[in-house]
Amino acid sequence: MHWGFWNPAGCWAWFSGWGWFGPIFGLILMVLFFAVFFWIIKRVVGTGSRTKTVISNRDSEALRILELRYAKGEISDEEYKKMRKQLGGES
Repeated sequence: MHWGFWNPAGCWAWFSGWGWFGPIFGLILMVLFFAVFFWIIKRVVGTGSRTKTVISNRDSEALRILELRYAKGEISDEEYKKMRKQLGGES
């Protein structure tokens, strides 16, 4: 199967037997390739942000538990401030 031929103008004519569909088909393939490429990149990069969200939710849960313990009087002011600072909350 020939992908093209040497035309009389002295140029290599790619997809010569396909008419206008040849260049359109090439464009579709190129767009599809880049779409898949960027989708893969987004999935790889998106994994890190999903993990960060899980850690953030876990930290907010820890802060909530810390506030409950402080409200019940199980920990002192100093312990509360120290633990809240370690968890990244406001001091």
